[in-house]
Amino acid sequence: VGLMPIFELISNTVSPIKLIDLSQPSQPLLKQLFIKAPGTSQHSMMVANLADSAADAVGADALLCKVSAYFHDIGKLEHPEYFTENQDGVNPHDLISATESTAIITSHTVDGVALAKKNKLPAAIIDIISEHHGNSYPQYFYNKAVEEAKLKGLPAPNIKDFSYKGNIPQTKESAIVMLADTCEAAIKSMKITNSTDAEVQIRRLIKAKIDHDQLRDSHLSFEDIEKIIEAFTHVYAGLFHERISYQNENKPK
Repeated sequence: VGLMPIFELISNTVSPIKLIDLSQPSQPLLKQLFIKAPGTSQHSMMVANLADSAADAVGADALLCKVSAYFHDIGKLEHPEYFTENQDGVNPHDLISATESTAIITSHTVDGVALAKKNKLPAAIIDIISEHHGNSYPQYFYNKAVEEAKLKGLPAPNIKDFSYKGNIPQTKESAIVMLADTCEAAIKSMKITNSTDAEVQIRRLIKAKIDHDQLRDSHLSFEDIEKIIEAFTHVYAGLFHERISYQNENKPK
């Protein structure tokens, strides 16, 4: 136990003991997330469940995936109100341009890395925070920017100006958190309520990541991808399963 910090520093790995310690609800960053960005906190818990199940299915580090998912969106603490899961009927994006919105949205990975380093999180978790959006872009705000440019008679903006500043995932664990994050956010926004429809969307979302070269360096095989889809679908099957309706015992006869 005493040598573990030295081993982690030399090998650039993180011990299960450290990960378990970081996963506690009393961890300061997780407490902040729960208080200041409750929607993001709830989202992260679901991403963690998906990532844990998928990592176990493909033989990746399930504990690292689960704990990294808890922290992957800590950068949203800088501007929690600009992310839909934390909004309550008021959307501040309505008051600013698409370019300004994109700058705030895409900065959460950079802000997350800075916050993680300040709090001395392990390098493996910091890498996942940086890579969980790869070099993709928020399509909604890019399309909005294109429309804004048309109205002003200007050419379409450069898509690279709307991209996240991170690298694409370099490990299986990083890719799994990316896919879990993408699927959880999309399926929640679509208000899907059954596992059959969830699987259709999971396949579509993962294919889009493949088509955009986001998984190129992840070391995931197509067999792994299929196992991840099955794992995600299984999690949603448990989430959506029907429950019996309980009768009200106090209801007058």
